Amino acid sequence: MGLESIFHIPPRMRDILLCILLINGLGPAGSLTLPGNPMDTAATIVAKAARAKPLSTVAASFGCGVALGTVAAPLAARTVVRYNTCEDLPPALFRKRATLTGRVVKVADGDTFRALHLPPLSALRLGLLPGAGAKIPKARGGRAKLSDSTLIIRIAAVDCPESAHFGSPGQPFADVATKFTESELAGKRVRLQLLSRDQYGRAVAMVTYRRGLRRRNISVELLRRGLAVVYRQGGAQYGSDGRGVARWNRIEKQAKRRSAGLWAAKGAAVDPAAYKKREREKKSKGR
Repeated sequence: MGLESIFHIPPRMRDILLCILLINGLGPAGSLTLPGNPMDTAATIVAKAARAKPLSTVAASFGCGVALGTVAAPLAARTVVRYNTCEDLPPALFRKRATLTGRVVKVADGDTFRALHLPPLSALRLGLLPGAGAKIPKARGGRAKLSDSTLIIRIAAVDCPESAHFGSPGQPFADVATKFTESELAGKRVRLQLLSRDQYGRAVAMVTYRRGLRRRNISVELLRRGLAVVYRQGGAQYGSDGRGVARWNRIEKQAKRRSAGLWAAKGAAVDPAAYKKREREKKSKGR
């Protein structure tokens, strides 16, 4: 049976039937070839297959194909499918607190960055081995479109000093926190444990990365250096280790005792959430 006969059938049905024919040795890869014409329908193909071999054999092959597809599809999705933006991330990944691998391509501030998702098989296929640069899809004119091809990640459990934007001055240590996160993560592979989406559509994630022989947690590193405070606002996420906010409070307390970073000027540190609220109130009064 010629392949031209199959191409007059809807694609999904064509693929299923072709698989059955190949498994049963009826197609181009088999030892038996059935005569066909361009007007063959799905029904005639099945009928020919049944005449050439027992229908039970064809049915068994079809059943095996369906079962294999059911088992293999989720694995294929985890290892091949690349999520371009946070909108592409299925809710199930957050419910299961799934972990993805990505490469950091841009750091926006101390607690926010963009990462290119790297599924295991596609990473190998594209040659994105450790140390290799990830290629960002480009728009017309050759400019990279990060908003269309990267996940925007909000680092979980911490809140870094606010950077200057929208006419508001930045907080002390905001630039230091941004530069630290950039030095630790920019261009590196990271593991992203997905926890939730925030009100801005960003993926809130626990982020770990390798420095030397050790794997580190960027939230821990920021808190230890006094470059962030524990995030205590609505929707706060503290990971899945069962220790909740207590772990993070302890790290913050240790940084305070050492007068690290923003805790150096005792009593002068302003919580980023309180700072944002104060700036909003200033703007509303000025209207």
